Amino acid sequence: MTFSLGGYAQTEGTDPAADVQRVADYWASLEITSRIVSKPVPVVFGSGGPVNAISFSTAPTYAISVGGICVPGNPFDYYDDDYRAPSPTP
Repeated sequence: MTFSLGGYAQTEGTDPAADVQRVADYWASLEITSRIVSKPVPVVFGSGGPVNAISFSTAPTYAISVGGICVPGNPFDYYDDDYRAPSPTP
């Protein structure tokens, strides 16, 4: 049980690499582990903390994409390996 969300905006800054670093620093405060890729365009990828995966890209426009868990706890606990359909009620 997960969700995903994306958003796009016009490029705002004159220094995309600095903006990517600013995003990575903020994510660190949320306990999201991130890695920055500089080429061909500055992008930061993250995971952990409150998300499964998140990314912030600077081209062709600024864009963010995120996926996370939408239920508390471990979502795999909601699956039952021994699931059997209930018997029909007469």
